[in-house]
Amino acid sequence: MSGLYLSKRFFFACIFSVFFIVSISLYLNSSQRLNSSPAASIQTKSFLIKGEERFNAVELVGAEITHELAVIDSLAANLTEDQFQKLSKMNVRLVANYGVKSSGLAWGQRIGYSQASAVQMSNAEALHDQYIFGGGVTIAVVDTGFKSLSGLRQDAYGRHRVYGTYNAITNKTHNNNTDASGHGSHVASVATNSERDAYGRYYGMAPDARLISIKAFDENGQGNYADIIR
Repeated sequence: MSGLYLSKRFFFACIFSVFFIVSISLYLNSSQRLNSSPAASIQTKSFLIKGEERFNAVELVGAEITHELAVIDSLAANLTEDQFQKLSKMNVRLVANYGVKSSGLAWGQRIGYSQASAVQMSNAEALHDQYIFGGGVTIAVVDTGFKSLSGLRQDAYGRHRVYGTYNAITNKTHNNNTDASGHGSHVASVATNSERDAYGRYYGMAPDARLISIKAFDENGQGNYADIIR
């Protein structure tokens, strides 16, 4: 019983780690950037601005606010060089809205039925044998969106389990089916796919979990700090 308990904790810890390690990395990188002054040569007009007086400061220089990032007490704004220089002398901190790219490639469609390798490598199959499928857990995938495939739309018991989709690039909530990259569909599938391989094993580690899709990367896997944090 104790072994099963530890396996359950390890199983859900793995799921949490896979889908939030990107957020942790971005946070650490952002902290380092915020503690250093931006390069003298401005490469982009979009900046993250942090500080209690950020809204007043941006209004004072007449800049355009594009994102309100309450989760990190910041905002994003498009700045001219003159506006950047003025804000640099105020009681705010500036960091360029750097671009980021999703890791790995996942283009194309599945051909035939491969084995459920993610489940085998994570030993999630042992939990599935105990009918532990991730019920009661909600997984939010921040990626390129996902295709509306049956294994993603429905959980292990055939119930609809997509709780919402949000496009952080356009800042709109809607039922999107626009994963031109395939990366987001792949990541969501590793986590939650309720289809089975030829041996009856689930493709997803948590096939009964609820799913939220957040599209923050484009068809080339490109994104930026502001869209991801938003």
